Amino acid sequence: MGMQHYGYYGVVAEIDLTSATVQATRTRSDDLHAFLGGRGLGVKMLWDRIPRPGLDPLSPENPLIFMAGPFS
Repeated sequence: MGMQHYGYYGVVAEIDLTSATVQATRTRSDDLHAFLGGRGLGVKMLWDRIPRPGLDPLSPENPLIFMAGPFS
């Protein structure tokens, strides 16, 4: 039986505005345990998705992440 993560749904909606697609992605249980709240988990997800250092902030490759934490 897995560990309970109260306050988290465990799924993130990834919306690609360029291709107008929506994909539901499961959040790793290890990440939920290691990174507290929406801010911590959001920064982890941003770090994993930036393709290269020095990416232009206004580039279409740059992700825009909105996260709500378990207390909001």
